[in-house]
Amino acid sequence: MTVAQSGSLCNFVELASKLSKDGVIYLKVKVRSRDLSKSAEVWLAHVIGNDQPKRVAPNEWRISTAGEVLDNEWLLLKLSIPDEVQNTFGREGWVYQNLLTVRLRGTMSISPITFYRIMSE
Repeated sequence: MTVAQSGSLCNFVELASKLSKDGVIYLKVKVRSRDLSKSAEVWLAHVIGNDQPKRVAPNEWRISTAGEVLDNEWLLLKLSIPDEVQNTFGREGWVYQNLLTVRLRGTMSISPITFYRIMSE
C-alpha cells in the first residue's frame, strides 16, 4: 500500500496485530545523507521477537519487536521510524526522510494502521 502524501510525513506508526510466525510488516522509507547530497529507498522489515536488528540485504534490515501484549494474542506495535533508521541505516550516516509504502507478508490480522507525526522538542 502506497502511503498518501499526508501519511508519508509521519515519523511514528502504530497498529495492533496478530501475526503468524511467517508474518512480516514492511515499511519502505526514504532516507537521506546528513549533508543532503544523496537519498535512497530502503526497507525496514518488522517481525515479532527480541533479537538485535540484522541486515538481510543491501537495502533491508530486519527489526524484531516485542510489542505490547493485548487480549487474545494480539500485540500493539508502536514503531518510531527515525529511531529504527538510526539503529540500522543510520550506522552508515543515513537519516529518515519520509514513509513511502507499507507492505504485509504472511498470515496476520491487523487493526487499522495509524500514522503520527510527533514533533521533537
